[in-house]
Order: sequence, then structure tokens, then C-alpha cells
Amino acid sequence: MYENKVKWCPICNQGWVEIVKDISTGTLFCCCSECESEWNTPFNVEKNTCNLKNNFGFIEDPDYDEIEKLGWDKYILRA
Repeated sequence: MYENKVKWCPICNQGWVEIVKDISTGTLFCCCSECESEWNTPFNVEKNTCNLKNNFGFIEDPDYDEIEKLGWDKYILRA
């Protein structure tokens, strides 16, 4: 659970922001597990620059290789 978490949500302060994948496009992005706020990249989460909700469609967990390919693995919290 929350294997790809990058930050506690700065919007709602109630959920983890995780790296997820849009099922229809294969695009990786970040989404809060509670309020569903979205960010294009983990870097934007760090800078607290949030997109609007519902920019992406249904989500699934990406493979770690997909995350690593984008260089986003360095944002994942391991503790």
C-alpha cells in the first residue's frame, strides 16, 4: 500500500500523493489518495503547484521500471 508515495498531500493534509498511471494514455502523474488533487510531476508536488482535478482518467499503479525511466524513483519515500 502506498508503494509509490512521494509526499503527504499539501492540499488536503489527509492522504498520500502517489505516482500513478492513466490507464488510457499510459501517462504517469501524481495524485492524492484522498482528495484526488493531481500534479504532472513529483517535482510539482514538491513545489506545491497543483493542477486541477480530473485532468487524467482512470488510474492504475505503474511498474517501477516506468517510474525509474522518468527519473521519478528519487522522489519515492521509502520510510
